[in-house]
Amino acid sequence: MRRTPSTYLTHSTAPSTDARRADRSITTAPWPLAICLALALSQAALGATRYVRANQILPINQQNGLSWETAFQKLQDGIDACSAGDELRVANGLYLPTTGTDRSASFVLKQGVKLRGGYIGSGPNPDGRSLANSNTRLSGEIGSSSTADNSFHVVRAIGVDSTTLLDGVVISGGNANGVGDDSNGGGILMINSSPHLVRCQFIDNAAKKGGGIARLSGTTTSSVLPIHGCIFADNIAQAGSAIFAQSAPIQLANATVADNSEGSAIDLSNISATSSFSSSILYRNTGQATPELSQFRLTSAALTVSRCCIEGWDNVNPSSATTIGNDPQFAVPQSSNNVPFRLQLGNGSPCIDQGECIAADTADTDGDGNTAEPLPLTIDDAPRIVDDQFFANGGAASNPNTDMGADELVRPRIILVDAAAQGANNGTTWGNAYTSLQSALAELAAPGTGGPGQVWVAKGTYKPTTGTDVNATFLLTDGVHVLGGFAGGEALLSARDWVAHRTILSGELGPAGPTGNSRHVVTCGAGTTSLDGLVIRDGNASSILGGGGIMVDAEAQTTITHCVITANTGIGPGSAIRVEPGDGNLLALGFSIVAGNTAIGTGIAGIVIDGADEVIIDRCLIAGNVSSGSGLAAGIRVQALSAGDVVEISNSILTDNSSGGVHSLAAQCSLGSQAEVRFSAIESFSGTIPNTNPVGCVAVGPDGELIDARGPDRVYGTGDEDYRPLPCSVLIDGGESPEVQEPSGVDLNEIVLNVGLADFLDQTASVNLPIVGANQVGGGDIGPVEAQLLGATGADLDGSGHVDAADLAMLLGAWNSVGSEFDLNGDCLVDASDLAVLLGAWG
Repeated sequence: MRRTPSTYLTHSTAPSTDARRADRSITTAPWPLAICLALALSQAALGATRYVRANQILPINQQNGLSWETAFQKLQDGIDACSAGDELRVANGLYLPTTGTDRSASFVLKQGVKLRGGYIGSGPNPDGRSLANSNTRLSGEIGSSSTADNSFHVVRAIGVDSTTLLDGVVISGGNANGVGDDSNGGGILMINSSPHLVRCQFIDNAAKKGGGIARLSGTTTSSVLPIHGCIFADNIAQAGSAIFAQSAPIQLANATVADNSEGSAIDLSNISATSSFSSSILYRNTGQATPELSQFRLTSAALTVSRCCIEGWDNVNPSSATTIGNDPQFAVPQSSNNVPFRLQLGNGSPCIDQGECIAADTADTDGDGNTAEPLPLTIDDAPRIVDDQFFANGGAASNPNTDMGADELVRPRIILVDAAAQGANNGTTWGNAYTSLQSALAELAAPGTGGPGQVWVAKGTYKPTTGTDVNATFLLTDGVHVLGGFAGGEALLSARDWVAHRTILSGELGPAGPTGNSRHVVTCGAGTTSLDGLVIRDGNASSILGGGGIMVDAEAQTTITHCVITANTGIGPGSAIRVEPGDGNLLALGFSIVAGNTAIGTGIAGIVIDGADEVIIDRCLIAGNVSSGSGLAAGIRVQALSAGDVVEISNSILTDNSSGGVHSLAAQCSLGSQAEVRFSAIESFSGTIPNTNPVGCVAVGPDGELIDARGPDRVYGTGDEDYRPLPCSVLIDGGESPEVQEPSGVDLNEIVLNVGLADFLDQTASVNLPIVGANQVGGGDIGPVEAQLLGATGADLDGSGHVDAADLAMLLGAWNSVGSEFDLNGDCLVDASDLAVLLGAWG
């Protein structure tokens, strides 16, 4: 937790008046004049602190701004009460320059006053500060909801220099559509001014010149306007939609200027001194003839550029070898209303670690008293300098890890594992990856240095021990997420392929065969954990505990996705997976394969749920599991649930499971009355399931209506299987939307907004195919793989070598048929779309 500025005050201050009086009562000798003068100067340099909060309810005559309790309600009252050197702390809230409709009303800055936003302003920690939610808003929206009657300028700065500070506020809703000066500077109009702007946002302002900022009539050519760590977005102007400056230069550092329109985003005009852009992003600004001109325009002005990302960059006037024109790859869709959120960098951005931080923290934004350090915090209070483990540093040697733009990518803690790595074996980079998964898990479990994190595991086989201890297991502690499918070298989760790069966690500790194998390959301990993109096999639950592949402990909240749990054996409940009895334990199993597991005696081969607050099994294949005992479940068994416990099986296939050699319904599932089965495909299903009321379920044969669930080698789980549904299968569109979502702490889609999981083959998880008679048109498929629209097949239906009237006649003869060989586009229905394919190939 960042301490408040008062915590960091280590310099001496003058004694209080009462203290000096007390001191004089003891010592009669007068203080030397020099000491008195020094104390007076020290107090003046420190300045006073005053307070403003929009939710103040005290009467105006009791508001003096000397504390949060007696804070001013109106921001301008706070500004007016300050003198040069004072600091004005402004609590989160909405501030308008007038309660009336006078469009000339603005917040007027005062020379030398430091205005800081983002404070809590009440409660036990009123001086707590965070800009992450952008809640100190200075708005020109003074009239109706229309912008036509908004303030011409939200803020005005007249004759102030860089000792005047605006730090951590959002300025929006200015509309400078008047005449003269009232046509410039919707956000801020500056005349003869250069206030220091730090971590501010200029959003949705408009003007003829300078939608966000218009800086006019600079006092001298050397009075640089410092703009550090700011965002400009959604502003509009005919010239300088974000910034218009004339006469005096600007210094734009670690800023993001995006989605502004009409004129060039930054327009510099008639400035003899040199302006500078450093480590900033100018992208997605529009309205001019070329992409680069939409970003900036120079008219009788000089500019230097260093380590920036500028759309359309041509490296001419000015030139910069360190500047790029690549897409910065913002993480979320452009339409997001939360602007800082919208403009965060994605995990693969070319701006990562390519910047530098030239802006010193003269405003002391973190309150540590160090004003010489580089700007330490981003627009959303993340650390400003973070070394990304996947990108080579491209910035200056003094601070090489800064990203371009106002934001800094801060990944979750990631530890890398690759059995083939030959580096330092410390998990920090792919070259220096741990060669043992256990080493990574031990780091995250270590007292003091451990904690939540992701473990990225490259292809290969990993065992819980190099010895023979059958109790050895991969233990996942709270907050640990293990993800497989990497080739080694990826910077993005989306770049992995868990089907092609099989990442195997094996319990086989000695010779082939179950004897001597680990009792539990993986154990999900108490807390939030997840497994994704892994093959978990060769466990031998050689005790009545079960859980040969995966043991889900009591009090565990586990998500398992895109995994194959296979070739595990046991004598107890759940050779593949067992959920132990517990209070508060949860399991979400999605888009996974539980197949080819065996049990002997009274053991149960597949999944056993012995009690849990909630279990969701969704879009899974549970197949080919064999319990040797007669009358026992082999696929899923639910038992010993307590009141309020919930088990939901949805959109899943249960097939080819056998007990005592019999493929009965009981072999597929044995469920209690609290289990719910929805839109699933079950072998030997005839409309009912004992103890539960199935909804939307269908019957399938031992093949599960999949193309080849065993693969050519006829062995489940070896990697040659084809889990796609057969063409026009009852599985297609027979399910509901997927229930299982991304595990907490893992963004599998590489965008901040959670849009759900991909299917087992990393394809879109819900594709609607227009099949006549589908159970849930628009829903997902049943099973782990979603059928996708296929490319058009050959239109030469009669094999004559030409597409002509004969082929047309054959197509029309099969019109509206389902699953026909004349279905040319693979949607299982012969209709106009197939006719279009045929006519497109005519001749």
